[in-house]
Amino acid sequence: MPWNGRELGGSFALGPWRVRRAGYGAMQLAGDGVFGPPRDRDEALRVLRAAAAAGVDHIDTAQYYGAGTVNELIREALHPYPDGLAIVSKVGAPDARGAVLRPGEADELRHGIEDNLVTLGATRLAAVNLRVMDPAEPPGSRFDAQLAALVRAREEGLIGGVGLSNISRGHLVRAVAQTEIVCVQNLFNVADQRSRDVLTECEARGIAFVPFCPLGMPGAARRRLLTDPALAEVAARLGATPVQVALAWLLDLAPNILLIPGTRTRAHLAENLSAASVRLDDAARADLARRFPTARSARIQSGSLRAQVVATEDGQQPGQIVGILSHGAFGADHADEAGHRGELPGRLQRVAHQACVQHGGLARGLRQILRVNQELHGARFQEFPQGHQACW
Repeated sequence: MPWNGRELGGSFALGPWRVRRAGYGAMQLAGDGVFGPPRDRDEALRVLRAAAAAGVDHIDTAQYYGAGTVNELIREALHPYPDGLAIVSKVGAPDARGAVLRPGEADELRHGIEDNLVTLGATRLAAVNLRVMDPAEPPGSRFDAQLAALVRAREEGLIGGVGLSNISRGHLVRAVAQTEIVCVQNLFNVADQRSRDVLTECEARGIAFVPFCPLGMPGAARRRLLTDPALAEVAARLGATPVQVALAWLLDLAPNILLIPGTRTRAHLAENLSAASVRLDDAARADLARRFPTARSARIQSGSLRAQVVATEDGQQPGQIVGILSHGAFGADHADEAGHRGELPGRLQRVAHQACVQHGGLARGLRQILRVNQELHGARFQEFPQGHQACW
């Protein structure tokens, strides 16, 4: 029976599918830092089944969430899948560098789709998003070739629709000139509205816009948002929680927004889905607009981590990579929704060593680590206080 929230916020088209606007993102079901198995496997299965029982018919996942673990959980919990359940995944080119598609890259994108199908036990995915590594890089022939690989997968029946993720408006306009795009998944929330132009373009074209990190980037940014006095005041007046108001703001903003907030507990799942019942009034909209203006700078400073990556010389030690990354979200700020802290710096030490060996030194190895981090966490390059930079 669907959740008693006006059918989970109404519905919107996701290509040939029509899904309820309150969905579920499965990334957090993996272990800490999206590595390995969940902390509580039984609860992870219960969360998935509770979501489906509540009427959720849009689940977002990826093969690299827990190295296949999350897809396996979805299969164990929900297979055979209910009629109308839209499972959406994503793939990204293994190396973001270069103007043209390198040999075998199209095959790797296809293999990524096939890996999802195998671990999910599915014959077709509702949609697959092409993950763009750097949205600031203008799209060109390489982007076209990546897009063509997904179009071929759609034509062969492996996926129902082609989506995009982590893109600029320029990527979207170029893509829709070549094929139908059914969804766009970008970082977007009440405190970070840098993708507003992409949302507006999607709304004008009838394309679903799916915000990732709808409650803010994990760590300090999320804590700042959910403890913001203005958000708390609106929540108290409406008889809701700050989480619910932040999600309700998205549902209220545009009819083509589909939510996929993630959680690893049934209690938080219930809180998230109940956001569909929260109705913002004019006063709430005005209060939130004053507190969170839409104009947000997206520029990358010369001292950003991306600039450090480009400028880094080979021959340094892998431990220095950890030193750079641990200043930001990978270090003390990293904690999941329950407040547990992962062991990412130690894991990164091992990844850093492997990357430096396999990718020709620190400069290229660091790029590889950023790529993996970006795939896992929807990374954007960010500026941190006291000159500390990191990528989440």
